[in-house]
Amino acid sequence: MMEVTEAGQHVESLKWDDLVAALRTGSIYQTAAWAEAKGRRTDTRVVIDRRASGAGGPGRGEVAGARLLIRRIGPMVRAAYVSYGPLFTHPPNRSAVASIMTAVETEARAAGCAVLLVQPARGDHETAGHLSALGYEPAPIDVAASATLVVDLGRADDELFRDLTKSRRRNVRRAQRFGVSVVLGGRADLGVLDRLYSASARRHGFAAMSRSYLERQWDALRPGGNMQLFLARLDGRTVAAAAMISFGDTVESKITGWDGTARARTCYVNDAVNWASITWANHHGYHRFDLGGMPRDLAHRAEEIGVAEAVKGTGSEFKHGWGGRLAISPPTYHKVIRPSGHLTYGLGSRLLDDSGPGGRLVNWLRRT
Repeated sequence: MMEVTEAGQHVESLKWDDLVAALRTGSIYQTAAWAEAKGRRTDTRVVIDRRASGAGGPGRGEVAGARLLIRRIGPMVRAAYVSYGPLFTHPPNRSAVASIMTAVETEARAAGCAVLLVQPARGDHETAGHLSALGYEPAPIDVAASATLVVDLGRADDELFRDLTKSRRRNVRRAQRFGVSVVLGGRADLGVLDRLYSASARRHGFAAMSRSYLERQWDALRPGGNMQLFLARLDGRTVAAAAMISFGDTVESKITGWDGTARARTCYVNDAVNWASITWANHHGYHRFDLGGMPRDLAHRAEEIGVAEAVKGTGSEFKHGWGGRLAISPPTYHKVIRPSGHLTYGLGSRLLDDSGPGGRLVNWLRRT
């Protein structure tokens, strides 16, 4: 069910989506399409505050807003979370952040939520600082990626290719010589994506998204041109696949997988599909290619010792070598907004880590 509110009144979701698309900090995760992809178990509401006062001062047409996703995370707890928001038409000051967050908290309480998690927009460190002053604390785990590697596009392919490491350039050339081809897929190919992605999940020990969720993502995002599927073919078979999400000026690597065979490995099919995705984004006028997120602690280690050394032997190793720059955004913040949350969520939050029950819970929120 969708309810969109502005000062207590219903407004059209499209108006919010148009604003999200127009903002530099706007994200697909703040749109109605993404809320639809999350399915019936997720309630969604939008709060728009036209009274928010940014750096320009009051009366200058500032608007702030946020889309909340609401899920039941246990028999007694409902939680609201804001991914890459709130958003502002002007640089926010503390008053603007306080105004929109008061409205968001009111809406979350009205929906029966005991806890609110907020992950500010990518690069919006100002809002993060104001959240701390408003009683929000850093959560032990992010609800969405807060660190990644980003390739800056808008250049000739040859220049992008020169920014690849020597080994990446060699692998891409070898894939071409070995006859690897990359084509765009459609909804009929989601079963292949599911098979290859699930195989990768089993090899690396993480829980895969369900096929039904992949299909919901496609059905929600593809009509607006916000999802693409790349398939690497070798010897007449599809051996690797990558689903990309595009929004604004950015294409993000979202879901990848390959069959794990020695033949596919030695023909560098993953390098082929990633390079094809980068050049597709470049040719279609996007400015950035997001390599798909990395653990926040790993990103901080990369700041200290360099990306190449930090990612060695980790699940993020493949993301190195594509000419990407390190981008670290604010983490997730959380706040208990109902007394019941102090017992239920407060106890559970102390268990949050990537391997514990809390980490599994947040990962469930991400993939369903």
